[in-house]
Amino acid sequence: MTLTQIFTGFSQAKEQLTATEAESKQFKLCLDQILKDIDEWTPAIQRQREDYEAAVQTIDSPTGNNDEALRELETARAKPDGARRRLRIVQHERDRLAAQTADLAMQFCVPLKKVREARGGFVATPRYELELDTLSAGRLIAQRLVTFRDKEGLQARNQELLSVVRELSAAREELNTQRSWLRPVDN
Repeated sequence: MTLTQIFTGFSQAKEQLTATEAESKQFKLCLDQILKDIDEWTPAIQRQREDYEAAVQTIDSPTGNNDEALRELETARAKPDGARRRLRIVQHERDRLAAQTADLAMQFCVPLKKVREARGGFVATPRYELELDTLSAGRLIAQRLVTFRDKEGLQARNQELLSVVRELSAAREELNTQRSWLRPVDN
């Protein structure tokens, strides 16, 4: 290699080094500007992050309260349903006891009427006996199946009632069997 070639190579290397240094300096300035921007934006970003976390907590708190309110609402809705159910049961029991009391009163009145007639006293005909044309099922049951004149009459009525109960039970079992056949089978 000649000295001119070495000098030419040196000049080219120096130019490349100068260009590389200028490029490096330019990159360093850009990097410094980016770091400066990051330093400037860091507090703002930190504030935004804190605001975001506070907003999430603010949203989560009402959401939790909303869930709790929904649970309380369901509980409050269940209370009247339970009360209505209990009310229907109590009303049914009240009606059953009222009918039973009326039946017992009728059972007591028939022998009492017989005793009064035996003593020769005046016995007024009860209103229900005068209304035979307008008999309801309940009255028919009360007059025919509940009243009795003596022990044999009571035993006969009990036999009639037992046969009716057996017939109704058999009919109900048959109905339930038919319903089970008609009900679709779930797989």
